Parts: sequence; structure tokens; C-alpha cells
Amino acid sequence: MNRMAPMSPRGYILPLTLAVLVMLALIAATVGNIAGLAIDQAVASRKRVEAEFAITSAQSQLLHMLAVLPRTTRGIGDGPSPIRVDGRPYLLNEKIVVRIQDLRGLLPLNPNIESEAAHDRLAALLRTYNLNEAEIGRLLDSLKDYRDADSLQRLNGTDGPDAQTSLAIRNDDLLDPAELNRIKAWAEATARWKSDPLDQYVDVHRQLAFNPNVAPARVIAATAGIKLEDARAMVAARTQNPDLDIAPVLFNALGDPFGASGYIFRLTGPGLRIRLHYQGHLWAREFVVHHTPDEVEAPWRISRSRQVSLQAAVVEPPPPPFPAIGALRPVIAPRIEYRF
Repeated sequence: MNRMAPMSPRGYILPLTLAVLVMLALIAATVGNIAGLAIDQAVASRKRVEAEFAITSAQSQLLHMLAVLPRTTRGIGDGPSPIRVDGRPYLLNEKIVVRIQDLRGLLPLNPNIESEAAHDRLAALLRTYNLNEAEIGRLLDSLKDYRDADSLQRLNGTDGPDAQTSLAIRNDDLLDPAELNRIKAWAEATARWKSDPLDQYVDVHRQLAFNPNVAPARVIAATAGIKLEDARAMVAARTQNPDLDIAPVLFNALGDPFGASGYIFRLTGPGLRIRLHYQGHLWAREFVVHHTPDEVEAPWRISRSRQVSLQAAVVEPPPPPFPAIGALRPVIAPRIEYRF
């Protein structure tokens, strides 16, 4: 019987060497991927820190500017081109885009929503998103249940155990417009807002003063009872002609949009919502500043600072028509003067 001769040890060297080389290549590739990922993360972190530092510096610069410039019916500053507070974009410097929105141009969430005027305004705002009456009724009933102090549930409200979110119901005034998303019905409806969220058109301030000259188109449509396309045309005309006063056109024939206790007030208010965006990033810092010149602690108070995500289209560098805030400051020396 023939027996096969045992393989020489030399016959294993080549396969073993190839296997070791393959393993070393895999290890090297893994280490390279890890190192590359770490480098990318370090670069991203550095850019993020640079952006946050630039935004913090811009915030300090802007707060000082807003504190020393007077406020008028035309905006902030009494020069030939004051800063408009209707949310339009400005260049604060070569990297930072700032948008300033006067809270008097937004719909208040916290005044008595049981009143017919407050109810109708919010319902009209929801209609601009093409919601039907059943959806609007559910949202408004849910908001009322969220705010009121009792545990009774309206027809489509949120006080029932199955209608609550995992978070507790406040049973009081809202502290932030984003708090609407704590209400189940509103959280489900946010998909309808998409890139134009409703919380950009409302605020939690309690003042009833309304300034249509700084209000966004959706708020104008909801408050004045006109079509959204007509309101957008008014905003476009207001942008082209900064001295245009649209209040008489909207409300002379319609009366007071807020009822007997409300009024139209065209002066720039003490509360501003500010968004600072470092170009090239998909996020921005948004905060609300209330100017308080009569308080001992500080001339302003910041609330509701948060980071907001932006759509990719917003990240593109601003076109040349964006004015620079530095060029809009008054020719005269700044002075402390508050005209609320």
C-alpha cells in the first residue's frame, strides 16, 4: 500500500505568509479608517467651535448695538436706513447672517384663547397651512386643554389619559412656542409645517399690541382675514418701500383685530427674536431678547436661547443684495434712547 509522503514544512510557508499579509492589510485598513474618521471628527469639531465662537461674539456685538440705537416706527436706528425688524436677513459681518423679528409682529399664544378673537386668529393661521376644520378644531381644543387648570377634556382635547404625550401637561401659559410639540395633536401636525414651521409665527408674549408693518405674511393673512397670496404681495411691497404703512389698508375698515383691549402699535417693541447663522452650517442660534432699561440688573434679558436646524437651501452664501448692518447704523453718534 502506497503512502503519501508528508508535506514538507516549506509547503506551508507561502500560504501562511499570504494569510498574515492579508490580516495585516485588513488591520492597516481598519486603523486607517479609524484615523480618518477621527481626523474628520476633529475637523468638524474645530469648525463647530469656530462657528460657536463667531456667533457668541456676534451676539455680544449685536446686543450692544441694539441697546444704544433708538427704536422708531421705521425700525432700529434713526439714520436714513434703519434696521428693519421684520425677519429679513442682514449681514452682521462676512460670516454671520442675522434676522431680527419684532415680537409685535407675531400672534400671541398666551392671551385668553377662549375669547372669540384669539380663537379665530389661531384658526385662520392654521388655515394658511391648508388644514381642514376638523383638524383645526382638534388642535385648538388640545391647546386649550393643555393650558387650562382643570382636568376636563374637550371634545378633541388633551386632558384624557390616551391623548397625553409622555410629558406632563402644563395647565398654565406656554413658556416657549416649541412647547406646542408637547401636545400630541400638535406634534402629529408638525409634519405639515415642513420647512415653514408654525412656531415661527407665534410667540408666548402676553402683549396685545400688534404691528402689521413687521408681521410675516401668514400672520397678516390670519389677523386681517385676507388671502395668503394677498398678504405676501403686501409684504413684498413693504420690503420694496420701507416707509409703506400697511396698517390703514388692513384695519381701517375691519376694526380692531384684537377686540376692545387690543390696539395697533407701530413702534418697534422691547422684545425681539434674533437668529444668528454662521454661513455654511446647517444650524443657527435663535434667542429672544427683551430690553429692560428700567431694571437694575441689566439693560436686557435673554430668554429661550436654542439651536435650530436649517434647510440646506438656507446655507447657501447670501446674495449681494443682502445689506450689511454696519452700513445701516446712523451717521450720528449712537446714544442711549428708548422709544417703546
